Amino acid sequence: MKILFLGPPGAGKGTQATLVHEEKQFPLLTMGDMLRQAVKRGDEVGKQAESFMSKGALVPDEVVTKVILQCLSPENGLEKSFILDGYPRNLSQAHALDEHLTKQNMPLDIVLFFSVPDEIVKQRIMGREDGRPEDQDPNVTAKRLEEYKQKTLPLVDFYKQKNILKEIDANRSKEEVFATTISLLQ
Repeated sequence: MKILFLGPPGAGKGTQATLVHEEKQFPLLTMGDMLRQAVKRGDEVGKQAESFMSKGALVPDEVVTKVILQCLSPENGLEKSFILDGYPRNLSQAHALDEHLTKQNMPLDIVLFFSVPDEIVKQRIMGREDGRPEDQDPNVTAKRLEEYKQKTLPLVDFYKQKNILKEIDANRSKEEVFATTISLLQ
């Protein structure tokens, strides 16, 4: 099963992706891990990513997309299953991903949208025990949430139109959300 995890920061996507990975043994692909692997490989796209990452700059869309699409191939043993977390983050990336997976004959089977009210998202981000220092700044948290709404939230409609989106109320315990998640993957 080829799965995309989608939702706002603090929705618990990463936690749920890890739990599903452990339960189902589906390969887990996170944007950060794929970028680090590309840098480690040292190929052309890895060098491009490293030139931004070493400066602490955001890696541009086109480079991120090259890295992700390079990883998502049948040669990497992903033709049957994978969990994708952290990509795509905007409609341009979603279109590139969709086109690539279609060409590879590996289309997404399901997109799980972890829905959480804004106030809960803010509380979760601000209260993360392993949070980065900027997570404690309410202005940064508000900016991250606004950026998510502008760029990533439109993906909900994109995947609804493809009839592969399932919404999960993620404003519950980790265990309850996991039970719902697993039930949707049967």
